[in-house]
Amino acid sequence: MSDRSRGVRRVLAALAFGLAASVMAAPASAQDAAELTVRTGRLENQVRTLSGQIEQLQFENRRLTEQLRKFQEDVDFRLNERSGGGARPGSRPLYTSDAADDMQRVRRGGRLLTT
Repeated sequence: MSDRSRGVRRVLAALAFGLAASVMAAPASAQDAAELTVRTGRLENQVRTLSGQIEQLQFENRRLTEQLRKFQEDVDFRLNERSGGGARPGSRPLYTSDAADDMQRVRRGGRLLTT
C-alpha cells in the first residue's frame, strides 16, 4: 500500500472519528440531525471518490510497472544482440533501435536530451 493511500485512509479515519464523536454528543435539534445526515452523505461521497482514485492510481502503477518491465527486457535483448550474445528464446524487440541507443547512453552516464 502506498504512502498516499495510507494518508487517505488516515484522513478518512479521522473524519469518521470526528463524525462519531459529534453523533455521540446527541444533537440538540432536528436541524442538527439533518446537518449530520448531510455531512455523513458528503463524507461517504468523498470516501467513494477517493477509493476510486486509489484504484485508478493502483491500476496505472501496475500498467507502468509492466511497461517498464517490457522495456527493460527489450533493451536487454537489443544489447545482447549487439554484443553478439544472441537472442534469448522467447524474446522479441518491442521498441525501435533508438530506444536501445538511448538506454545505452544513459547506462554509460551520458545525458539524454529530448526535444
